[in-house]
Order: sequence, then structure tokens, then C-alpha cells
Amino acid sequence: MRILVTICLAGLFVFIVTFIAVAAYTGLRPSTNPTADAIVVLGGGMSGNGTLGQDSIGRVEKGVALYQSGAATHMHFTGGKARPEGPGAGDQMALRAIEMGVPASAISTENRSLSTLQNALFSKPMLTEVDSIILVSEAFHLPRAAASFWWMGYNNIQVEHSDRFRRTRDGRISLRMLGRETLAVWFNLGRATLWSASGQKNDDWLR
Repeated sequence: MRILVTICLAGLFVFIVTFIAVAAYTGLRPSTNPTADAIVVLGGGMSGNGTLGQDSIGRVEKGVALYQSGAATHMHFTGGKARPEGPGAGDQMALRAIEMGVPASAISTENRSLSTLQNALFSKPMLTEVDSIILVSEAFHLPRAAASFWWMGYNNIQVEHSDRFRRTRDGRISLRMLGRETLAVWFNLGRATLWSASGQKNDDWLR
């Protein structure tokens, strides 16, 4: 029993420290003026019929603003389907970027991924000519996103946030989302370790 209590307390301590680190990074990281070969926009919420959620729209708008400022000459959108027969988030985000003036010739998309790890894994073959990337997501998600792409072999990674926190409908900071992100940091570490140890045979482990 004493060992179990010790393990639980250690887990709680790690969770609290990670939560504080995620929250501090989210609230304090500055906006920058990055430049790279490609802007990689990570998919967020999307309904089953392909309607992008506000978080995804914000990420697209930030990515397009970076592109139009000359930060990169290529945009890549990555995100899977909300339902098997529905459209992919990558394509839906790309359509919105095209509506905002980005030429289709400057865009690539990935529509299989159902997690941040799969964003990195499935985007890799589409970005073989790219040496440096700018990841676009909300600030609370960027450390995990950067770690995921670093794990897949990208060494020159910059990040830029579309927003800092995910918010509730009444505009308050979503502590639930920060808590979820805290758990996801360690969950991703475990999944990536198992996948690598397995010989990279089962991509479903990364969902």
C-alpha cells in the first residue's frame, strides 16, 4: 500500500509540474517573425460534415498571414477525418487558405492523421524537400507538436501560435484543455517509445 501511495503521489507531482510548465509556456511565449521552407498547419476541431471549428480556422488564418508576410513559400495542412466517409481536415483547411488568396500550387495536404504524432509521421513523406518548418497551432499545443516533429527527424523547427489558450464558450481559459494537454505530453511519449521499440509496424498505436 505504501508503494502504491508513493507512486500516486509521484504521478500527481509530475502532473502538477507539467501542468504549470504548459500553462506558463502558453501564457508567456512571445510572438516571433519566423522564416522557413514551409509552414505546417496542424488540424484542430472539425465536424463530421467538414465544417472547421474555430480553433482550426484560427490556425489557418495564422498560417496564411505568415505565408503572405513571406515567412515561407509553401504551406502544408495536416489533419484527418472526423468520420471515415467524410472530408479530411487537411483538405478543408487548404480550401480555406485558397479562399484567402494562397495559390493551390503552394499547398500540400495530409488527411490520414488522427493525432499529433500521426501529423508528424504522415506528413514526413510529403515534405522530403523541406529542411525547415514553422509549426502553427495554439500555444498550449506547440511544445508537444514540436516534440512530435523532432521525433520524426525534423531538426530545424520554429513555432508560431494562432492563439494562446483554448477557451470556453463564455470566453474563459479552458483548464480542462490544459489538463488534457498535460496528460497528452506523457501519453505521447509512451506511445512514441512503444512504436519505435516495435520496429515501427503499427501506426494505429499513434492514434
